Amino acid sequence: WSNLWFGITGGDKRVFCMESYNAELYLGGRFTEAGFANNTNRIARWDGVGWKTVGGGIIGNTEVSTLKSYKGELYAGGGFSWIGGDTVNCCIARWNGSQWNPVTPQGSDGSLQSMAVYKDELYIGGFSMGNMGGLDVANIVRWNGSQWNKVGVGVGGTVSSMTVDTIHDDLFAGGGFFNAINEIQLSLVLALWLDGMELNGLMLEVEVLPMEPLG
Repeated sequence: WSNLWFGITGGDKRVFCMESYNAELYLGGRFTEAGFANNTNRIARWDGVGWKTVGGGIIGNTEVSTLKSYKGELYAGGGFSWIGGDTVNCCIARWNGSQWNPVTPQGSDGSLQSMAVYKDELYIGGFSMGNMGGLDVANIVRWNGSQWNKVGVGVGGTVSSMTVDTIHDDLFAGGGFFNAINEIQLSLVLALWLDGMELNGLMLEVEVLPMEPLG
């Protein structure tokens, strides 16, 4: 292990997510300073030599929970409504390398917790997400670069993690939910999304993976 120039030094000093973008490493969390870069405000970037701010960061006592590079921009999600000194649609914004921009049409209520790129779309999960771009959603939604689309009927609970199995081309979603698309009951917190059945314009099927109850 090597020290990255004094690391995270202000605020709660917690890092929740990392993502590589434009040959730099971006970190999101609840910190306010990184190294000698003051006022990083929940998001900072490491260029291999030192820390830099990212357009003024997040305004308010909130956090950046998830970061994902998609179609040449870096998307940041969390519980914020101000970033880079400007109001953005709740909980999500995109960085083009020099400035922050909103994701329009309007973002979400609730809080974003996870993102993954799957089949050239950006999937976004979180909790208390009931509306995204005018769509009624339930804690998971997808973005194609210009518009929002539903992911079935969503899930009843928090989607805190998503990842893509690149070998089998599947999207996994995990969290604290107990029912998923098509009202299938889960024994715990894991759903697997597969090609198979047309549902709201997306070829999807959900396979439930049973797990032993905790405790």
